[in-house]
Amino acid sequence: MKKVLPVLILSLVLVIGAMVSASEPCTANCSGSGCNLYADANSSGICDIALADSESKSTPVPTPCPANCKGKGCNLYTDANGSGTCDLSADDRTVKSTPAATPCPANCKGKGCNLYADANGNGTCDLSAVDKSLTSDPKKDEVTSTLITFKDIANHWSKSYVERLANSKILSGYPDGTIKPNLEINRIEAVVLALKAAGIKPVHKDGVDFADKASIPSWSLDYIEAAVQNKIITSDKTIQFKPLGKISRQELAVILVKAFELESKSVEAAKFKDMANVSDNAKNCISIASGLKIITGYPDTTFKPNNNVLRAEAFTMISRALDLNADKM
Repeated sequence: MKKVLPVLILSLVLVIGAMVSASEPCTANCSGSGCNLYADANSSGICDIALADSESKSTPVPTPCPANCKGKGCNLYTDANGSGTCDLSADDRTVKSTPAATPCPANCKGKGCNLYADANGNGTCDLSAVDKSLTSDPKKDEVTSTLITFKDIANHWSKSYVERLANSKILSGYPDGTIKPNLEINRIEAVVLALKAAGIKPVHKDGVDFADKASIPSWSLDYIEAAVQNKIITSDKTIQFKPLGKISRQELAVILVKAFELESKSVEAAKFKDMANVSDNAKNCISIASGLKIITGYPDTTFKPNNNVLRAEAFTMISRALDLNADKM
């Protein structure tokens, strides 16, 4: 009996040791090479997820791509864990790096002309500039200049011609917001507008020599001087300029042809049946102005050279001459 007891005790120790060393599999949800190892030297069977090569980590909660993300890349992720970052490396992405900037259009105004409207730098004027003088039309998604117009031309036939001059800084209206298109234009207004449209700058010289020089408004004297210098009108102390008098159709035709340097234009001679009533020095200019569609006759094929010109008619003729001049540039 004394010999059997030590044997039983030894057997019990061996069984217990075998039970301790028996490997227990890691849990089914364990991942990484640590799942094949153990946490301590005694091989306790605990799944080792703390080892450096372990891949067992909690999956982060996906975060949606930004609202302004474009392309299939917005449905992908930048890493295997699906972190929710928009994948800009997708082949079909539409979100791209900013390309070389293109200058804003020449008619752009304000500091916004040195900036751009979007991340792609496509040359669109930046309408977010604080000092912008342009506005955006959301319906057309395009940049347009703020339109200058007048409250008495909403349904007038000359509306587009008037706005053309006003938005070119050639024409301005009255303090009450009107342009009074149906009034007759006076001589000084017609000459100044024609010179502005033709790009002729005022000249500050005391060379104007009309018999009624004292009646010429001081604000217009330099323009009249420029008209004389450019041989658009003739200055003579024996004749009167009549600055506030009305201007005739043939007189305005001559001024426009000379101001826009159209005298050498070759066009078909005018075929108005009242050309006999046109002064000799105006016939060629009327032929040129009518041939270039700057001025037109009446339905009865007359020109009526001595009729006074309405403001709307003058604005239309000047605007047509301006557009003709722009076509040459």
